[in-house]
Amino acid sequence: MKTTNIAALMACLMASMPNGTLAQTTPTAASRQQQAPTAQSQLGVLHDVVVTRTSELDSRARADVYVAVPYELLAFQNVEGRYAAKYRATLTIRDAASRKVYDTVVTRRVVEADFSVTRGSTGKVDNVARTTRLSPGTYRLDVIINDDFAKREYTASRSFTVVDYTKDYPSVAGILLVREIEQRGDRYRISPIVGDVVQEPESPLFVFFEAYVDVAPITLGFSWTLSNAAGERVASASGSSVEATGRTKQHFMPVRTPERLVPGTYTLAVRVHPVVGGVVDTTQTLGSGTRTMTVPRSSMGDALSDLNKAVKQLRYVATQDEISNIESGASQAERLARFEEFWRKLDPTPNTARNEAFDEYYNRVQHANAKYKSYAEGWLTDMGMVYIIYGQPTNADRFQMQNGMSVRIVWTYPNGFVVTFDDNTGFGDFRLRTPLPAGARFTYRR
Repeated sequence: MKTTNIAALMACLMASMPNGTLAQTTPTAASRQQQAPTAQSQLGVLHDVVVTRTSELDSRARADVYVAVPYELLAFQNVEGRYAAKYRATLTIRDAASRKVYDTVVTRRVVEADFSVTRGSTGKVDNVARTTRLSPGTYRLDVIINDDFAKREYTASRSFTVVDYTKDYPSVAGILLVREIEQRGDRYRISPIVGDVVQEPESPLFVFFEAYVDVAPITLGFSWTLSNAAGERVASASGSSVEATGRTKQHFMPVRTPERLVPGTYTLAVRVHPVVGGVVDTTQTLGSGTRTMTVPRSSMGDALSDLNKAVKQLRYVATQDEISNIESGASQAERLARFEEFWRKLDPTPNTARNEAFDEYYNRVQHANAKYKSYAEGWLTDMGMVYIIYGQPTNADRFQMQNGMSVRIVWTYPNGFVVTFDDNTGFGDFRLRTPLPAGARFTYRR
């Protein structure tokens, strides 16, 4: 069967690739000084390096570098009714001795007509792809994104290895994490995850790769294993036997884990096995390849560490019927599914990995617990309730009452809404004195 190499597949998809998962990136010191500690500053640059064989005679490999910049990272300016952004992407590859072996600077201009698109409503990204050839060895890719308008800088890096794919057959290269894959005749259509970070490891996930053999046709078997940072195997599976009709074989396998993975870094290994009597012999490994996969810690992960409590904390955003529906799930898995479905309906940007409404709500819960704790946890106090529903007030004024003991605090919001709290005990137990509007609920506002 005729196949298209992985580099070509990626190149065709970069122009329309949805915002998949976000690789961990770090703003520089200059950038940190200019950024408020908001959820937006936690976004990062998607980046990956896909290494494949150049030819059967050349030990140098083809290294395709892919960078995708989420629109939320960029500052857009209104230019005659349209929104424009400009940034520079510096891509540098260094060898094991820190010698620069590849360096390029790409200037990009982005123009959009819809402001909501620039803020991530569709998960759109701007893409950069570059290719070089590298000799076998260990390398590091450094990515620097400089936003010209905001004067912000974002950095990202990853290490990768190039092996000699003209030796030690069979060998595995070009391992991709893929969200969706579809075979159309003699070609594949894939939705790749650029980078290592997988936000939702329980959803459909595939590993897609190239394997090289020295003799064809040949029947082979493949397997995968996922191990945690301690080297413990957490999931594995093997596929049925397949025939490699040429010296390059593309193959994919579904990656399924028995339960939700805890945050951390994992090693995903793909192995090639002989087929004996029509059965894949996983006791023998003919070749292998690996890549890392990271499950990030997120607000969702923190909330789900105690699902029962997270559901109770919905009282300021959900109705009692909605909470009861979640709690009535027959199993923990069903309650989790209903909880996630509730937040999925409130996601202001359903095409992105992040749910901003979820993050904002539970960030407020955490802030309330830290700042407004009294005789109860902060989220259960009157001040915590108002903060979770309405957020940070514009002004907070404190008054000592004439009796010398009571204290009054007045919060004022941008729309002129005023909330009053009184502490008549002197122990910081502030009670709400201003009735809230009927049905007051948290609503995410961009």
